Parts: sequence; C-alpha cells; structure tokens
Amino acid sequence: MHYGSGQAIRQAIMVAKPWQRYLIGVAMIAAGAVLVTVGHIAGCLLVVAGVLLLWRTVRHTLRPRATTPGTSDKGQ
Repeated sequence: MHYGSGQAIRQAIMVAKPWQRYLIGVAMIAAGAVLVTVGHIAGCLLVVAGVLLLWRTVRHTLRPRATTPGTSDKGQ
C-alpha cells in the first residue's frame, strides 16, 4: 500500500494540460510554504518539487517545435 499523495500527484501531472500543471505547481509551492511556517520540514521538499514542476513546464512550453522537412507551405 502506498503512503502519501505522491502517486496521485504524479498521475494528475501526467494527464494535465499545461495551464493545469502551472496550477498544480503553484498549489504545491503554497502548501509547502504553509507546512514550513507551521514547522513541518517536509514542506521544503514540496516547495522544491513545485518550483521544479513550474520550471520544466515553462521550459517545455517555450521550446521551439521541430518541423519535418517537406511540410512547409513555402512555394504553394
């Protein structure tokens, strides 16, 4: 039996749209900050995971898309 919510979060991130990933990342950061303020050290890990998720999502959405040769509309 799994403990914690890691498996549920992982499944949600895999099927989420980019805007939903941003929302999940912000929620992870906010929840981690609340946990840190009440003295729970695991909140630091949640904040780091949220920042990593946001960084990877931004990097993925800003990456230029590759095009295959011969599919351009030039010359038509």
